[in-house]
Amino acid sequence: MSLADIQNNIINATGTVLTDLFVNPAGRDYHLKPTATNAIDKGLSVGVYDDNVIALPDLGAFEQGTIFDNTAPSIPLGVNANTISNNGFTLNWKASTDNIQVTGYNIYINDAIYDSTTNKTSKIITRLSPSTTYTVTVKVRDYYNNISGASTGISVSTLAYPGRTIHLEAENNNFKSNGSIASGAWVSYNTNSYLQFNSVSLSNQNFFTANISATAGAILEVRLNSSTGPLLGTLTVSSTGNLATFQQQTGTLNSVPTGVFDLFIVAKNTTINKCKLDWVEVSGGDVIGQIPSIPQNLSINFLGSTQLGLKWNASIDDVAVTGYEVFKNGASIGITPTNYMVLDGLTTLTNYTFAVRARDAAGNWSAQSTVLNTATNGPKLTGAIIGTPGIWSTSNDHPKAFDGNINTYFASTTSDYAWVGLDLGTPKVITSILFYPLSGWSSAMTLGIFQGSNTADFSTGVVTFYTINVRPAEASWSGFFVNSSTAFRYVRYKAPAASYCKIAEAEFYGTGSTGISNLQSATEVQIFPNPATDQITIRNLGKNSLITISSVDGKDVFKKNVSDNRQFTLNVSGWTGGIYFVNVLSNNEIFTKKLIVK
Repeated sequence: MSLADIQNNIINATGTVLTDLFVNPAGRDYHLKPTATNAIDKGLSVGVYDDNVIALPDLGAFEQGTIFDNTAPSIPLGVNANTISNNGFTLNWKASTDNIQVTGYNIYINDAIYDSTTNKTSKIITRLSPSTTYTVTVKVRDYYNNISGASTGISVSTLAYPGRTIHLEAENNNFKSNGSIASGAWVSYNTNSYLQFNSVSLSNQNFFTANISATAGAILEVRLNSSTGPLLGTLTVSSTGNLATFQQQTGTLNSVPTGVFDLFIVAKNTTINKCKLDWVEVSGGDVIGQIPSIPQNLSINFLGSTQLGLKWNASIDDVAVTGYEVFKNGASIGITPTNYMVLDGLTTLTNYTFAVRARDAAGNWSAQSTVLNTATNGPKLTGAIIGTPGIWSTSNDHPKAFDGNINTYFASTTSDYAWVGLDLGTPKVITSILFYPLSGWSSAMTLGIFQGSNTADFSTGVVTFYTINVRPAEASWSGFFVNSSTAFRYVRYKAPAASYCKIAEAEFYGTGSTGISNLQSATEVQIFPNPATDQITIRNLGKNSLITISSVDGKDVFKKNVSDNRQFTLNVSGWTGGIYFVNVLSNNEIFTKKLIVK
């Protein structure tokens, strides 16, 4: 198609050529921009879209979807922070531009990605530590996932814990060993000079901030009760360029007691005209004895053969909870700053117990939570790989979704509702599913679904195991339990529209279907409640039924013949929490159900 063809066919009512619909008409690239939605016809006759556009042709292969754009957007400018608190701030920047379309921004804190969900020019940053300096940068993405260079980094320092800060002005000292006070600042004359502040109320503070100017390196020491007393902390002062320029510089304190003490600020490696001290603050800390609340509602949010996701309700504290210690089978396995932990390296088909306790800044520990019992799955299921025809490139083919490598991924050439899955060979009961989004593309999995079927093309008998209703976590495994006892030979992940089915990993777990009945039976055996904590009722039993319940490692834990009962109630309150399989031989049919005991 020539430029003359375009000009002769795409004009508005005033005769203006609508070249803004195209990627780069000057460079003879007449693919439509993603924003030119009024001219994208998906192969149909376009017709008249509005009063100002007439005689639009069918552009066929020139439509959006076949183009390739490798031009990165402009670097974000004007990055700044305001509304700074003890655990976060509001980040702002100016909008970037792109030759096609800007679709979102990536925010990095200390070079690690913090967020990639926003398409606005502002983001509220949370979950940071008090009295800590962070380096923040922003990058921008376009429609074809080109990423700009990083913005100029800015440093943002969070505030100290509220209510625990002690502010000491230099001119309000009780004694100075040397130097002088000028314009409210202390000028130290020589090394080992000090300021003395009497009767300071300390309570386990852990940060020390000085508003100071310096023309060369200097060192400040914080000592208890005398200039040579116990050392609580050291601050190495960076040059501010001149003595008229003051900066707040922060160091850490250790072993700060609770009580009223004299506090000494000792100057080291300094001489006259090298540094001036305006004020100091000690901050942070907590009150010993004010313990955090006990973590509540431990649960498993995904379960594999060698890993699981453990979560719980956040604890509360009079100041702040700083971490949680996780126990596996009674032994500590580490501390996490959030109320969630992914555990790897577990053993297949094994029962485990977990408990959690919370810690605050003063080192106060809560009691341990209620113990959670669970069991890992069997090995992940394998099979022939199936899916929508067409791959983005040879390095992004279907097997990449099942290769166990989170750094590779599958991508389809089909934009809408593409899928990738497994032919398991024989029907299997799916117990849980795990997945890992492509880095930077977790939003593309929102509204994706996981399904099972016994028809290879999923044309009939399709059951949806799970719909991803909210954006999954970035750079992390997610998963869910499957509450279906139907056995399926074919399983898949089906992507939402405009996502190209980009997924790094999918894992399906389950058990063999040997003896599983035709589930079309009108008298299918039912179990409720499921999951259960104290007792279960098994319904729709035949005149003579054999009930066998086995653990995930294949051991029978219960077996009973039931006669002339349509239902049977069993107490499971003393059972170890985990997954069990209930097999019922009834009316010459064998039914297999999954049972979860909490």
